[in-house]
Amino acid sequence: MSLDSLAVTEETFGPTLAVVKVADTDEAVARINSGRYGLGSAVFSRERGEAIARRLRVGMTSINDVLVFMTRKMPRGCGQAVPRRR
Repeated sequence: MSLDSLAVTEETFGPTLAVVKVADTDEAVARINSGRYGLGSAVFSRERGEAIARRLRVGMTSINDVLVFMTRKMPRGCGQAVPRRR
């Protein structure tokens, strides 16, 4: 997808997957963190999933899975870093 397409620049609802080619992990993290919304994300990696997820400034992130549920107590949106709880 192009970087200016609505699926990349605007908030989407439903099962949506926007694929944008990047040079490396650092570029991917920078692009995600520069977004306006940051509601949720998923990281797929055999060895570095948690390390990559910790760098993302989003409301919630799943690792090697999709976000399948949400409760009223979960953070909604993130224009800045959300404190992490374990």
